[in-house]
Amino acid sequence: RVRRIPEVLYVYNIATPHNDYKVHLHDQWKVDALVRSRSPLLRLPGARDPQRQGQPPSVQILTPQNHSTLRPQDELVLEYRAEGLWMPEEGWVEVLLDGLLLQRGLLNHHAAVLIPVPLAAGTHGAEVEIVNEEGEVLAGAAVSFVVTPGEGGAGAGSELWGT
Repeated sequence: RVRRIPEVLYVYNIATPHNDYKVHLHDQWKVDALVRSRSPLLRLPGARDPQRQGQPPSVQILTPQNHSTLRPQDELVLEYRAEGLWMPEEGWVEVLLDGLLLQRGLLNHHAAVLIPVPLAAGTHGAEVEIVNEEGEVLAGAAVSFVVTPGEGGAGAGSELWGT
């Protein structure tokens, strides 16, 4: 049985310098390498969505939307939808902000990433890519947005690519 819990159960403070990924980044990379070096599990029959079978993977950035303008104090949540790969060993998702890798993780159909604030005023770019084991980008989406200290300002543009 499932029911909604309205209370916040956990708040993760990504801005603190005591984050595990900031303090123990090299240890996390070692664990990542160890896990990836192990043999993959066997696929279960019917694990792939039959309606997506044979279709190439795709990714779409849902927020920030095109032509969005943000203030530096705004909390930025990058929300995306990825389709086409249903088994974790087929690939992963990489999230980049201004060309720097922000997060690499297992492929989720629909996910959101909290981007550390504040962002400096100016134009920023965010990318979400589906990458396979060989490092080949199978699909991706990019969006640019403007952070301005006041109201209004310039907008953003979006670009999509895929196989």
